[in-house]
Amino acid sequence: MRAVRQERGLTLKDAAGAAGFSLGFIAQEERGIRRHAAFWPEYAAASPAPG
Repeated sequence: MRAVRQERGLTLKDAAGAAGFSLGFIAQEERGIRRHAAFWPEYAAASPAPG
């Protein structure tokens, strides 16, 4: 996600606003902190537990 955002010359704020997500959510996604379980239970069920 970061590479595409940077390639297009967008800031985190620009990307978050265009996607309709919070700046914090986009930043966490780029850093790899996944919290998909809260949004997509199917993803959580299919993904191995971290650690």
